[in-house]
Amino acid sequence: MLGDARHWADPLSRERRRAWEQWRAKIFARWPWYLRFGRRPSGWFAFEAPRLIVAAGLIEAELDAMGDLELVHRVDADEKERHEIESVWLGHVHNFGVEKAREIFQVPRWFIDRVEAAPPAEPQRRQLALAR
Repeated sequence: MLGDARHWADPLSRERRRAWEQWRAKIFARWPWYLRFGRRPSGWFAFEAPRLIVAAGLIEAELDAMGDLELVHRVDADEKERHEIESVWLGHVHNFGVEKAREIFQVPRWFIDRVEAAPPAEPQRRQLALAR
């Protein structure tokens, strides 16, 4: 049965780890969006995230408060991907407001504080060509 975890092997089994290591590069090559905007396949969370979390020195209370995007932002994203993740969060804040962005999309408090502290953006003005 799909969706029933009792019928699946232990996600941390040696066989699954070997399969992840063998297929990881092919998965990322086949589905390149997994390395954009904070997306990661399940195998990344099972086999790579734990090592990265330890290396980053995160504690359980911090992890419990984080969504997946914040975790990727903190432990695995390069500068370009961090910018992509922050643009997603900014869209959530602007489209849904601070409370819903936190509640529904798990936008981190530190990011919202930074957005709220930023000076308002100057309106963009386009020069219009006048007809002669």
